[in-house]
Formats: sequence, C-alpha cells, structure tokens
Amino acid sequence: TVKEIQDSVTGTATQARLETDKRQLLTSRDGGASASRQSQLARDNDDFIVGARQQQQQILLQQDISFNQIASSAQRLRGAALSINQQLDQQRRMLDLLDRDIDKSTERLNFVMKRMGWLMETGDSKQLCL
Repeated sequence: TVKEIQDSVTGTATQARLETDKRQLLTSRDGGASASRQSQLARDNDDFIVGARQQQQQILLQQDISFNQIASSAQRLRGAALSINQQLDQQRRMLDLLDRDIDKSTERLNFVMKRMGWLMETGDSKQLCL
C-alpha cells in the first residue's frame, strides 16, 4: 500500500542508509576530480562555519553593548528615583514642621483673641493693664 511505501521511504532505517551512502560518495576516491571536489567542499564548509561563528560573535557583541546600555540607563533611573525620594522626604518633614508651627500660632492667636474679648467686655481700667 501507499502508506507502507511512505513509511519505508521516511523511516529511520532508510534515512540512516541515505546518510551512509552520502558519506561513502563523499569519501570515495575515484580520481583526482572527486578528490579536488571533496577538498573544495571541505573548504566551502569550513568557510561557512567560520562565517557563521563570526556572525554569531558579532550578534553577541551587539547584544552585550545593548545590555550594557540598558543597565546604565537603569542605574541612572535608580539614581534619579533615589534623589526624588530624598527630596520628597525632606519636603514632608518641612511640611510637618510648618503644620506644627501653624497649630502653635493658631493656639496663641485664639488665646489672644479670648483675652481681647474679655478686655472688650469689661470697662475696668485695672484689667486693661494686665
């Protein structure tokens, strides 16, 4: 059947046999033409591998540069965030002090206003001296 034929063509035994045949064909030394062809293929293969490695190294170098730039940006952002945090803490402390001062001044003003109210109510000149 067709399925059996497909399985036999795509099976692991068939693939292994094809690889063996390819190796034998490449390693056979039938003459000067195949030996020169084989050496040319080996040089081409080596050139390809060297080119691929160089390309991978260049990509890795570019990635390292990008990661270093990202790390540098993150450090600058961290420094800015710490500075902002310190400024906010300082301003919060200043606002707390201002709030306390306003509360004290309000208490004093209320006390003075009460005294003024008492002084205005009374007509006694002795109380005005106090």
